[in-house]
Amino acid sequence: MSNTLHDDMLLGLLDGLNPSYPIDTSYTADLAQLMAENPGLPVLFFADGVNLPTGAFGHCSFVRVELIEYLDARTPWSIACVEHNREAFTRLIEDQLVRYPQDHAFSSGDLATWAHATARTEAAKWDAFWKPAIGVFVAAE
Repeated sequence: MSNTLHDDMLLGLLDGLNPSYPIDTSYTADLAQLMAENPGLPVLFFADGVNLPTGAFGHCSFVRVELIEYLDARTPWSIACVEHNREAFTRLIEDQLVRYPQDHAFSSGDLATWAHATARTEAAKWDAFWKPAIGVFVAAE
């Protein structure tokens, strides 16, 4: 195999691993603006699909910056993550009620209807714990 062919194949394989150039940094203006307009808000970072070895840092090709609310409390519903979407939090509760009805006082009737109503009641108990923040969402695409 010629070196040129080998190099072309290697570059083709690596092409899917490298970020697109030029790197999009347009989100930095959005972040600076939100921070200037909301100086008292914390900045929270959320990462998805970033699987790098310990101690390694990589460029995330997807970045979104927005004002969010986050749930500043440990709940029995979401133990391993910070909730940042009220509707998703309510759906999480509903899913768990449907999956484990025996753990949550379901006795009879339509399970889906009960879970839907109970999830909304349970989610409302946490309303006072939602706080505003600037959310930075990153993902490796």
